[in-house]
Amino acid sequence: AENTYRQVLRSRPSDAAAYHGLAICLARQGLNEAALYCYRCVLQLEPNHAEAHANVSVLLSHEDRLEEALQHALVAVRLQPQTAVLHANLARLLGLLGRSEQAMALYDVALQLDPELAQARMARGMLKLLLKDPSGFEDYQARFLLQPALRVPGQRFRGEDCHGKRVLLFAEQGY
Repeated sequence: AENTYRQVLRSRPSDAAAYHGLAICLARQGLNEAALYCYRCVLQLEPNHAEAHANVSVLLSHEDRLEEALQHALVAVRLQPQTAVLHANLARLLGLLGRSEQAMALYDVALQLDPELAQARMARGMLKLLLKDPSGFEDYQARFLLQPALRVPGQRFRGEDCHGKRVLLFAEQGY
């Protein structure tokens, strides 16, 4: 796909869609600077390209350029306010910047838009737990949706009497 996008750009150097496709290919290969260059070309050609703003935000955040990433995330949300994942990305950035209350509010918005967005539910749970709010454990259960390998066979313990029953304890490391 990368070669195809490059060929298109040789013949049509103002093709925003080709720059966008190439940027995605480069980002998947970990070539972030090259991907950022292509996304910036997209944004020069189409300043209101919400997905490009969102992807620039993610790439910049991976390089700890959080304030710059935040600006692109804000634009993406402004352009597509009904897209839950964009609110979740903005919330993640605000959390990283220590703006927990704003982050929590945006996770709530993301989950109102898409109650099944597991990444937002888990991240909101983690933020609640960091803020010493035990209700975060409920949201944190979404990690099982994101990481199926963490699922264990059998029923979950819900506080019922387990006298005379076998209990399988499953420890998680790193959580």
